[in-house]
Amino acid sequence: MPKSIEKIILAAQECFYQHGYCAANVSLIGRYANISRATIYKNFDSKEAIFRAVVEDHIAQSDQALADYLNSTNDFWQDTENYILGRCKGLFEDISSSIIRSELIHAGHLYCQDLLLANQHFVEKVIVKRLNREIQQGKLSLDKCGISVEDFARVIESAPIGIAFSNIEDNTIELIKNIFHVFKASSTN
Repeated sequence: MPKSIEKIILAAQECFYQHGYCAANVSLIGRYANISRATIYKNFDSKEAIFRAVVEDHIAQSDQALADYLNSTNDFWQDTENYILGRCKGLFEDISSSIIRSELIHAGHLYCQDLLLANQHFVEKVIVKRLNREIQQGKLSLDKCGISVEDFARVIESAPIGIAFSNIEDNTIELIKNIFHVFKASSTN
């Protein structure tokens, strides 16, 4: 990635985190990046395109963690909890304003739904591979759950993410850890 594009994406991320999607604009992003609007428009045709690039960059950065998770031979549940907790911190972990956080989540759903869904499906497939490996090695069973490996992977991926992106005021990390205790108990031989 060219340095100017990387600089724009990093500056845009900071701008969106500070001001939200609606208040941020190309001029403000240019000030954060110390780059002219003309330079930004040479690389991106709109604020939406910049926002998508920020989301794409975050997904690309999390791909290494997902590869490490897939290839790990450590405890499945600890690995899965650690990976999902890292994923839940995600793109909006440094945003102190719940209003801005909600607005960015909404913008993500509006402008990046295809990226988010593709990433969700990819993560689910990786969890399915890990689950199947654990089942084949006799380390866990889904007999108590009565659901397929694919459905269980979907629950593992989506339930914690739903909590992390909600406006629940409780300690979301603790809630997610508790969900993993339930997952583990339901899959123990």
